[in-house]
Amino acid sequence: MSPRELYWSLLGRVLYRWSFHNAYRFRRLLLNLAGARLHPTAKIRARARVDKPWNFSAGEAVLIGDDARFFCGAPVSIGDRCTISQLATLCAETARRRGEVTAAPITIGSDSWVAADTLVLPGVTIGAGSVVGSRATVETDIQPWSVAVGEPARRIKARELASANTPETDP
Repeated sequence: MSPRELYWSLLGRVLYRWSFHNAYRFRRLLLNLAGARLHPTAKIRARARVDKPWNFSAGEAVLIGDDARFFCGAPVSIGDRCTISQLATLCAETARRRGEVTAAPITIGSDSWVAADTLVLPGVTIGAGSVVGSRATVETDIQPWSVAVGEPARRIKARELASANTPETDP
């Protein structure tokens, strides 16, 4: 067992679990000491769980909700300005009945939102600007700037942003 694995299993995980709800800086420090690569503006709630932080990275202004779970048997990378809602599960490794372990990286592109209680399976890339609806199961890649829902998750439409130069009208 490496020193960072020993640190995380004996000390880091316990301190992380018992940190105050708004102690984001403290939790980032604990995760970074275990090998995570977190931007200083990333906010991870105290009830979120990361099993192998050395395979975890999150960019600028990332928000991770309570009870989100990250099984990082392979790298899990979250881009800038993403939200991973409560109860979402990103599982970069799975075990099969015969003891086979499948591990593949998960990548969440910048400006994406993974809604509540969503499951993201190994090897998935969610493109930049995408929204994955609540309780979806993401088995395959999601194109950038898409809205995907269902089990398994399917793209239902393209996501379009209003131009900043378009004047809004008041009724």
